Amino acid sequence: MKKNSIEAQTNTTRQNVSSAQGAYPTLKRQEEAQITSELAELEMELWEKVLANPSKVKYQAACIKEVLNSSDCFSSVEGIETCLADLCKVANRKRTPRNNREYKKIVGKLVPMFIDIDIDRELISAALGEALARSTVRTAEGKAKLQAYGRSVKKAADDVEAIRHHFIHANQGLVVLIAGRYHWAKMPMSDLIQEGNLGLIKAVNRFDHTKGYQFS
Repeated sequence: MKKNSIEAQTNTTRQNVSSAQGAYPTLKRQEEAQITSELAELEMELWEKVLANPSKVKYQAACIKEVLNSSDCFSSVEGIETCLADLCKVANRKRTPRNNREYKKIVGKLVPMFIDIDIDRELISAALGEALARSTVRTAEGKAKLQAYGRSVKKAADDVEAIRHHFIHANQGLVVLIAGRYHWAKMPMSDLIQEGNLGLIKAVNRFDHTKGYQFS
């Protein structure tokens, strides 16, 4: 009787796993390459938009430094801190075409450095929070520029999250498949899938498509 019960439970689990996998078909290699490439471009664009406002960069730099100094996971931060200091200096100057060009040049150097070490998106979260924080601006022109900046940053952040969510959703079949293999580990299937989804989110954040591997 017990054996039949176990077999019935096993068959039910297999059916549930199979059904769930059908609901989350994995991406083909070409589709995956396209999505990850687009995600990388959007993340770079987000950083550029976040750092596009010189009046905010001093506060963003402070938040970024705090994150860098609070963890041992970041390496080669001396170059980043030097570039951040240079960016803050240029940001404090009068807005002239020459200073604007120099500002954009430093941002262009910083963004790839940030993306290279920010595998868990801690730095962009800190900079983004400061970018969207309220600021006191006295003039109507200043308020309009700040509002336009905020809208631009928020749209870029939403675009990144949308495509990242799509990539995560498309790979949830992997979580269900692996959870099904450990269903007898005295943990409910729902808990296994929940833990697996947390791991999937971290794996998506850390995946480097430029190394030629397929995620799924």
